[in-house]
Amino acid sequence: MSETAHVQKYVNRCLFAFGIVLVLTGASVWAHYRDISETPLLILGLSLVQGFLVLGYFMDLFSEKKLIFWVLLFTALFFLWCLFLPVAQHLSSLDTGHVS
Repeated sequence: MSETAHVQKYVNRCLFAFGIVLVLTGASVWAHYRDISETPLLILGLSLVQGFLVLGYFMDLFSEKKLIFWVLLFTALFFLWCLFLPVAQHLSSLDTGHVS
């Protein structure tokens, strides 16, 4: 495959991903203005898909080695654990009746 064909294929793939992200952003804005009880969950789900597309296509993570995925997974799990620590402390203080 020639260099220009390879670049054109990459550009088309990025434009496709950009279009999907644009449509999902519009869906998020639309859901915000609708009276739907599951709006926060819907917007969170759409944002996760958008983040996946941006990381995968625009930051070229789909073409990386497996090690980078393990490092990112470890980072995400550590971040979630750090978010859970204050919640766990608050829940344990509710059990004892001493809320700080």
